[in-house]
Amino acid sequence: MCGALLITDFKENLADFFVLGKEIITYHSHEECVELVRYYHTHPDEAERIARAGQERSLRDHSYRLRMAKTAEIIRRHMRLQEDRRREQSPLDYARISYGHQAISAHEVQGNTALLSAWQDESIPVRQRQLVNSELADMYRGHPPKPFTVLCDLIREIVRPHMSFLDIGCAGGYYYEGLEYLLKTTLDYTGTDYSEPLIAMARSYYPHRQFAVADGAHLPYVSASFDLAMSSGVLLVVENPAEHIAEAARVSNRWVVLHRIPVCYGKEIRYMKKFAYHVETFEQVLPMHLIEQWLRESKLHLVKTIVYEKSPETDTYWMSFLAEKMIEPV
Repeated sequence: MCGALLITDFKENLADFFVLGKEIITYHSHEECVELVRYYHTHPDEAERIARAGQERSLRDHSYRLRMAKTAEIIRRHMRLQEDRRREQSPLDYARISYGHQAISAHEVQGNTALLSAWQDESIPVRQRQLVNSELADMYRGHPPKPFTVLCDLIREIVRPHMSFLDIGCAGGYYYEGLEYLLKTTLDYTGTDYSEPLIAMARSYYPHRQFAVADGAHLPYVSASFDLAMSSGVLLVVENPAEHIAEAARVSNRWVVLHRIPVCYGKEIRYMKKFAYHVETFEQVLPMHLIEQWLRESKLHLVKTIVYEKSPETDTYWMSFLAEKMIEPV
């Protein structure tokens, strides 16, 4: 904090807080410590550059004010968790989270307000939060849920501290908690969802984050507002997935993530009715060729794909995609 060059013994977690070699210097032995002190004593400009970077990082991320604000946020969140557990009237029925899949036609979905607005049901947030709380507890015990680990694997190489991150279809905002914990960083996180009850749940758990009720195809942000825009679990429940991809590309200044998408290699979209948390809704499986087409039309280049569940016999593959905006020629 005082602007001096820090030369300290190496610890495994130091890289979670500073860029080693650029913001602080570490040594592995007493002999190496002596060599480093001598080196930087004779290279004052280099020492000053690293010291200044370390001071800037400390003031930005590691002040007592920021530390205590973060600690208070975590304590408040866990107090809310304990309160929710006391209010739970029955244990979560995992068999009733997603069930009763039945093939239907496109005609049965188009214009069907009940199916298209199902995730706005007021009963969903409390039931979904039961599942989320269970998954977060597993994460803190060292067993994070697959959607979290897949997303971290997808974006780990591009994430940086204070990256502006838009979560489209954020539900209760739980990815904010999971990503910061697993990636060991701080995100400038914003969440949107078309469900007012889900956004109310997100605000109650994460009051220091920004949340908005919004349609993913018509977001209330100017173009290139975020470093990364993620559409998570949205494309499988909307009539206009191409518009959603285009809108995510519009508000991002570089990266777009499509997370938790059921994909097939057939030519046509497949539609199903199902129940989610006891509410009847629909789900669609999107052909890979259409996803690739929509990405191209939105000027997005596919960088990375993760297939994390697959059922070849039904031609269904659950995938997540990382795409980068194409640079327009000058």
